[in-house]
Amino acid sequence: MKSFEGIRDLLPESAIAIVDVIGLEATMQLVEVLGGVPMPVNKGVLARGDTRLDMLRQAVGEENTRKLMSAFGGEEIYIPNCYHALRECFWRQFLSEFDALRDEGVSVLMALTRLCPQHKVSYKQAMKVISARKQNARDQPTLPFD
Repeated sequence: MKSFEGIRDLLPESAIAIVDVIGLEATMQLVEVLGGVPMPVNKGVLARGDTRLDMLRQAVGEENTRKLMSAFGGEEIYIPNCYHALRECFWRQFLSEFDALRDEGVSVLMALTRLCPQHKVSYKQAMKVISARKQNARDQPTLPFD
């Protein structure tokens, strides 16, 4: 399961407006399904057969669709693709799984042999991210006190 915690600062304003209405997790579900497109939002009745509303319902459920209609009814909202936030979530998840395998005693090579095909990333890209994380950890100043 993806963790979206701590990514709000990576989101564009249009996504933050949606987060304020339906929450971060539901917004990210919406982005994964419909990101990158404008979406007219009806004002009132949840008419069956309205393709756009059906797409919203499938993405975020009936209750969140009603919340979006209440907040944005009569407007067209842009659902951003939130590329940077989704990439950050992807790499956090990847590194979490990598760390869990390493904690179990699995070698770096074996961990990446398992994870790279599963997540459709190359070994080289994964090593760049792992190396960058190590470098960032080294660059953090150490406190002179406990």
